[in-house]
Amino acid sequence: MKRMWRKADLAIDGSADLLRVSPRRLPKSIAPVTTIKSTSPVWGLIQRLEKPQRAEELQAAFPGLAVDKIIPGLSRAGLIIPADQDEGAYFFDWAFRVFLRRSESVANDLIGVGSDLAGATGDDSWDSVLDSLDGLLQQIARLEPVAKSCKSRMIDRQAKALGIRGQDQELRLHLGCGIQHLPGWINIDLRPSDFRLNLRWELPFPDRGASHVYAAYVLEHLYLEEAQSLLREIRRVLMPGGKLRLLVPDIGACIEAYSTGDEAFFAGRAQYWPWASECATPLEHFLTYAGGSLRISDLTGHKYGYDFQTLSHHLAHAGFGRITRSTLNGSGDPVLNVDRGSARWGVDGRLYTLFVDAEALSGP
Repeated sequence: MKRMWRKADLAIDGSADLLRVSPRRLPKSIAPVTTIKSTSPVWGLIQRLEKPQRAEELQAAFPGLAVDKIIPGLSRAGLIIPADQDEGAYFFDWAFRVFLRRSESVANDLIGVGSDLAGATGDDSWDSVLDSLDGLLQQIARLEPVAKSCKSRMIDRQAKALGIRGQDQELRLHLGCGIQHLPGWINIDLRPSDFRLNLRWELPFPDRGASHVYAAYVLEHLYLEEAQSLLREIRRVLMPGGKLRLLVPDIGACIEAYSTGDEAFFAGRAQYWPWASECATPLEHFLTYAGGSLRISDLTGHKYGYDFQTLSHHLAHAGFGRITRSTLNGSGDPVLNVDRGSARWGVDGRLYTLFVDAEALSGP
């Protein structure tokens, strides 16, 4: 499915003919400003995206524009965003990437300088730097209760709307659904879905209230400690004997391909992940696949990798048994045979995905 785009909430300034446009939901200090003529067909294209559309539709409406080349620039400027993204989450992610990159740079410099600050004066002095850090931490502390209050309000509103708090139901939970919404399941994601939720939080569902949980390409985007916490939460909400199906990138297959010099494996992978073309060697492919090239500012990239033995170990520690390696739509429980998209992610009939089923054990 090709991506749809929509216009972002924009701040518009300037004259009637020459506009200065920026994304309204970014802090002004980092929001890019684009100057554009109000009579420009590009501005007409942006206005047309009040209603989400695909690039092909835009190209038909603006045959004189190279739409495929224009869209990436408009996206980098924050003037349009993917239609399947929550706008607030999208721009908070943008802002904190900038914050983390700059924080990392400043931290590296200050760590490098170390005690040399002790002999400096004025703005370069030790006390001045500590005062600045203290002010930054105070600003973050002011945001903490705001974020927690908004989180609680958002969760309660959605739970009430779905009627799931404290109800005796056999829920089917689809974690990290993305754009793949399963009928009859509660589809959960940071993107607009049945239930918008950050999976680093506790799951807002009753103990033993779910019969099935399905999570495809979720765990690898969490640090190991976060993934362990999520597995414990899944165990909590599953009734004894409840079924879990996990799909993650198969790091075991990646290691095997690397060790045997199977270049076709990595070349095939680059067909499905455009950013993989930036990897110059099989080792770079592997490290990116397993989260080894992650920067602190990469909030959504791969953070960890699993083979069957490793994933089984963490499932067992979270309270799961009957842990079995499966295949594409090969679960022993027909309810869980909902794998979509995975069939195209492979080469020569070998998939890049590890399919694992598990059962919640009885007990606390």
